[in-house]
Amino acid sequence: MGRVGHVLCVVMGIVGVWFAPLPVHAQRLGCDETPETHLIMGGIAEGSKDYTQALYQYDCALVFNDTAPEIYLARGRVNYALENWTAATNDFDKVITLAPDSPDGYIGRAEVSYRLKWDEFTLKDAYDAVQIAPNDPRAFYLRGITYVRLGDFENAKLDLDLAQELNYQPKTALLEALADLAIAQDDPQTAVDYLAEVVRLNPQSDKTYLQMGKLYDQLKRPEEALGAYETYLFLSNRADPEIVRYVASFGNNRSLLQQLPLIVISVLAVLLMGRGAWWAVVWQKRRASVAIHSVKTTL
Repeated sequence: MGRVGHVLCVVMGIVGVWFAPLPVHAQRLGCDETPETHLIMGGIAEGSKDYTQALYQYDCALVFNDTAPEIYLARGRVNYALENWTAATNDFDKVITLAPDSPDGYIGRAEVSYRLKWDEFTLKDAYDAVQIAPNDPRAFYLRGITYVRLGDFENAKLDLDLAQELNYQPKTALLEALADLAIAQDDPQTAVDYLAEVVRLNPQSDKTYLQMGKLYDQLKRPEEALGAYETYLFLSNRADPEIVRYVASFGNNRSLLQQLPLIVISVLAVLLMGRGAWWAVVWQKRRASVAIHSVKTTL
């Protein structure tokens, strides 16, 4: 074959590859990008919590490359977020098969087991992850929260402290776990200290203020409980009848200035929650105190 013929064959080969038909699965799904592009697009969709689109993109990536553990790991995360527990477990199983020296598959599978309250499997996979990556805080965190649930407080504290030393992220989740441990050990003051750090890092965490209010109430510190409950009501825009009654019960004993947060909360509730709740704001003549007269929540 002459030089011209050789060049012609090369050109025809390139053209053939360029215009070659896509795999059958790719055609059916409508996938027409490279696996790397689909993986990136899936990550963008996942970050935006568009999990349906993320699954589609990761499925497309796997059509072109079904031996990449990072794609199964990404799809496993999305299935986990969607609470598709079987699909998530299958994805993490594949990660373990393709990348046995990585802790990621074991940790992903342990997270699924924890959500399903399969504590024995959670501990086993977390233990295997520690053997592979002894400096990975995720495994210690998972073991710690599992031990809290099992009532093994000594091991829980050891593992959660290790997770903290290894800089587990998000830090707020770790602090909440330490607070749960303190509550389980009937130590409300320590729990409050951890939760105070949570709200310092995330001031918009309404559920944390609710938990702090209950702990302050347990500690017989009513003013601090009141402040935590008021902040919870303000941030959550929820008309929780029990909390509303607690806050309203302080109305007659506080000055107008002290009642300003409650006044603001009440007005916002009336304006913003008309579809779900009505708070009747009653102004008392003598002390200008505010009480919540009734709460009505829709079913």
